[in-house]
Amino acid sequence: MVNEIVLGEESDLYQGRSLSHFELYLEAMRQAGANTGPIESFLEHLRNGHKLSEALARSGAPVEAQAFVRSTFSFIGQNKPHVTAAAFTFGREDLIPAMFRQIVHDLRTGFEGLGVFEYYLERHIDVDGDSHGPLARQMLADLCGGNERKKIEADNAAEAALEARVQLWDAILERIVGNRKNGKTD
Repeated sequence: MVNEIVLGEESDLYQGRSLSHFELYLEAMRQAGANTGPIESFLEHLRNGHKLSEALARSGAPVEAQAFVRSTFSFIGQNKPHVTAAAFTFGREDLIPAMFRQIVHDLRTGFEGLGVFEYYLERHIDVDGDSHGPLARQMLADLCGGNERKKIEADNAAEAALEARVQLWDAILERIVGNRKNGKTD
């Protein structure tokens, strides 16, 4: 199950080109004129051998994004596959299709020139809704089995992952509103 999900995330096709969903997202950011500097800096620091925490701190990424990434890696760092799977399943795969449907609707009714981003969102709606979401839920059930402790830990991880996502989106909204009040466009 994990391999199927990873394969889908790391080897998609867009306009006849093979690329990962991460690469597609970066391309969408560039098309929209978004600042990719922090992501590129983060990756460069990792390539240069810096630890994740140091690369993140040096990246120039907004503190809200840094907190979200740290939260994600805190689940992985517990070295409990059921915890990682729960955070992944409910903080990403199960949540994404519904979240992205509204964004795609809004893009179609008020924005133009964001075709790569729209495609990126639509792929996640399709793949996560039809395949990755159900696979992730099955994987989590298999990892927990009948173990009540694992189910409780998985529930706690899912809740924490969702809370981290809410904090990220609230911070983004606050930043957008603040920028509009101050006349900024970034």
